[in-house]
Amino acid sequence: MKCKSCAGNYKTKELICPYCGRTNLLGKLWFAEKSEAEQEYERARAEYENRVTPYVVNRFLNRSLMICLFLFLAIAATFIVFFFVWGLKRSAYENGHDFITNQKLESYYAAGDYLGLHAYMREKDLICPEQYKYSQAANLGREYAYFQAAKMIFLAQSEDEKVENSNLSLLLGHAASVCGPQIGTYSEPDPANEKIVEEMRTEVYAFLYGTLGITEEEWEPFTIADEYGAVNTHELEDVLMERKAWLAETEDAE
Repeated sequence: MKCKSCAGNYKTKELICPYCGRTNLLGKLWFAEKSEAEQEYERARAEYENRVTPYVVNRFLNRSLMICLFLFLAIAATFIVFFFVWGLKRSAYENGHDFITNQKLESYYAAGDYLGLHAYMREKDLICPEQYKYSQAANLGREYAYFQAAKMIFLAQSEDEKVENSNLSLLLGHAASVCGPQIGTYSEPDPANEKIVEEMRTEVYAFLYGTLGITEEEWEPFTIADEYGAVNTHELEDVLMERKAWLAETEDAE
C-alpha cells in the first residue's frame, strides 16, 4: 500500500510506515484480528487436548492392564501346566519307586533274610505300621537272629566263661523279645507272619524249656505286657546258673 504521508510503498500488514513512521491503521486491524484468531486457536487446542489427553491416557492404561492381565494368565497357565506335568512325573516315579521297593521287601521276606530286610527297611526308613507285615517280620527276625547268635556263644562257652560273661542276660532278653507280648513291636501277628512267629517261638521255647530247663512259671513274667519291661533277669540267671540244666542235656547226648 502507499503511505498517505510520504507516498512510500509498504505491505498492508505493517503496523507503521517503514519510511516516515506513520501509523498504519489497516496493519493494526489485521494484527488485532490475527491475535484474536491465534488466541481462539490456542483455546481450541487446549480444549481439544483436555478432551483427548484423558482418553489417550485411559486407552493406554486399559491396554497396559490388558497386556498385564494377559501376561499374568499366560504365566499362571505355564505354572499350572508345569506343576501338572511335574505331578504326573512324580506320581509315576513314586509308583515306580514303590513298586521297586515292594519288590525288594518281598525278595528279602520270601528268602527268609530278615536281618537283610531289617537293614534295608532301616536304611529307607520303612519300618512303620503302613508296612506292618514286613516291619513285624524284620523286627522279629532281627531279635531271633540275635537270640540264635547269643545261644551259639552260650553253648560254646566253658562253665567259667558262662559265670563271668553276661551273655545269658542277652540270651534271655532276645528270647523275651521273640516270645514276649510284643511281636516285632506289634501286639498282633500279621496273618502272613503267623507261621514265622510260630516257628521262631517253637525254636526259642525248645531251648528255654529244654536246654536251659526254665519252667513255664519262671518264664511267665516275661510274657505279661505290663510286667515285661520291669522284669529283672538276674534272679532267673542265678537260678539257671545254679541249675545248669544244659549239663544234664550234654551228658544225655553223650
